Amino acid sequence: MEFDINYWAVLVAAIAQFVIGMAWYSPMLFGKTWMKEMGLTDKDMKASKEKGMMKEMVIALISALVMAYVLSHVTWMSGEVLGSADWIGGLTTGFWMWLGFVATVLVHGALWEKKSWRLVGINAGHWLVALLAMGAILGGWI
Repeated sequence: MEFDINYWAVLVAAIAQFVIGMAWYSPMLFGKTWMKEMGLTDKDMKASKEKGMMKEMVIALISALVMAYVLSHVTWMSGEVLGSADWIGGLTTGFWMWLGFVATVLVHGALWEKKSWRLVGINAGHWLVALLAMGAILGGWI
């Protein structure tokens, strides 16, 4: 079994994850609640923007590329085993990766870092939507 990486699919999935994050944490969706739960003020956010967030954005994009690259492998392997190498298989794979590796890790934020369950829910929801989208994109291009 040989797997050829579809780098276009990886790039599109990474960009989708990045865009979903920008929308999720915007004031139109969960940004204001997230700020409150993080203990951040509008002044804090303004200072961050004035300082410039290019370094953080580049690191976040690289992180999204790594996640998409790894998820493409897992999606392909799932398709080989289950025979569902399509967008639905990718969606399913994204869900199981979220449940097994992301949601379980985020719970520790509430348990040990004393973060609110609301904050954990906001972050977990973001990663669920992001991984579902990434999985569907990657599975659709396998």
